Amino acid sequence: MRKIAAVVVALTLTSAMSYANAASPVLGGKCGPVGNQYGSGAKKMVCALKNKKLVWIKSPTTSSPNPPQNQQQGIINPYADLPSITTFQKNLTSVFPVDFSKAVITIPFLGANSKAPHSGLHVHWSNADGIWTNTGGKENVTGYPVVRAFEDGVVDLVTPLFTMQTGNGDGHQKYGVVLAFARALDGKPMLADYSLEPLVMEPAPHFYEAFIKVKQGQKVKKGDILAYMYIPPSSSGGTHVHFNLISNNIQISPSLFTPEVVKSFAAKYLETSWLKSGETLPASIGYGLTAAQNPFASKAVDSL
Repeated sequence: MRKIAAVVVALTLTSAMSYANAASPVLGGKCGPVGNQYGSGAKKMVCALKNKKLVWIKSPTTSSPNPPQNQQQGIINPYADLPSITTFQKNLTSVFPVDFSKAVITIPFLGANSKAPHSGLHVHWSNADGIWTNTGGKENVTGYPVVRAFEDGVVDLVTPLFTMQTGNGDGHQKYGVVLAFARALDGKPMLADYSLEPLVMEPAPHFYEAFIKVKQGQKVKKGDILAYMYIPPSSSGGTHVHFNLISNNIQISPSLFTPEVVKSFAAKYLETSWLKSGETLPASIGYGLTAAQNPFASKAVDSL
């Protein structure tokens, strides 16, 4: 366990999904999430679903935070019927986003008011005992931990490959899925970011594509399989899923699960003395949250 702890301490835990293109957005170019805006005045653009693709369009004249529905050119708002995030405060889910039954470490979303902030819930696996022996082919990816939709929603973004760079020039490549499942307090889509990080470079071209089981724009039901988590042979505790909510590019605690799920999640907490001396984490999904990191109300909370 101490070896695993050392691995986790050494990680640079930066995991927010990147929606922006490397170049400046252009009309007709790829974008995400829906409702995202760029520019101002006559040059203002908005991200909309057009012909089953998320692209930049000229911003319509409307006070709505999202593109209008049923207009010409095939532009629609696929998220019009998403429930308010507040409905989940009394209707917590028992479906966790990833199977952590064989995980070695779990870490809650550590808010800006904690002593060691990191804005993403983590679940870690190790392959030190060799239990994850699948090769990652299309026929056998199902042997790895399953990643599920924790609620009904629409697949907002699929990222088959994303390169992460660390401060010392090293890097790794990850993949992931973003699910729109609710509306935030301001009415805009609330997103759930599933960032799947094997912590290695992609083993072969298009390798991770076989692990992703959904497409952008696809509607999913709670419990549906979104992907599988690849665990490389070299993993000694670093391989992890980073999970959080996003609204207006702010990472928010995914505190949406029943007490039974939270208890099971907390049972796999790593010894947390490495976080900061004197800080003990309670059983929770989010800890030390600021008002902006609380999904249900603009109010800071110690744990949620």
